[in-house]
Amino acid sequence: MNIVGFARSNISSEEYRDSLVKGMETFEDFSPKSKEWSEFTSRIHYCCDGVSSADDLANFREFLGNVESSDEPANRLYYLALAPFLYEPTILNLGEKGMASASDGWRRLVIEKPFGSDLASAQGLNKSIHSAFTEDQVFRIDHYLGKETV
Repeated sequence: MNIVGFARSNISSEEYRDSLVKGMETFEDFSPKSKEWSEFTSRIHYCCDGVSSADDLANFREFLGNVESSDEPANRLYYLALAPFLYEPTILNLGEKGMASASDGWRRLVIEKPFGSDLASAQGLNKSIHSAFTEDQVFRIDHYLGKETV
């Protein structure tokens, strides 16, 4: 299993791991010197790119292919911690690039509320989701109720 952060901030995987350590030190009594932590962080990666174009997601797909083991299924959970206006283009681009296909492992999509701004926009977003993902792949959560679980 790997954890891959994906955002526009131009940082390396090492800088991303360091930011996780700093966050843990800030909010928890945490000592990251253990062997287990080193083994865990060796599976944390970071990819810098955008989500608004299919080309961006093609770069991300390639990055994931380089990180994933050919010995294990490529299970993926896409957690969209994005501005709501980016949900639809991101989902459509994931679908266009074949990244929603469960042919080589399961795929899950987590979307935080707000889920549209009214009934019509929520229905439109659902239509876009279903053009790329099946309903059993999709999880809609409330940010405030779900953040502790996540």
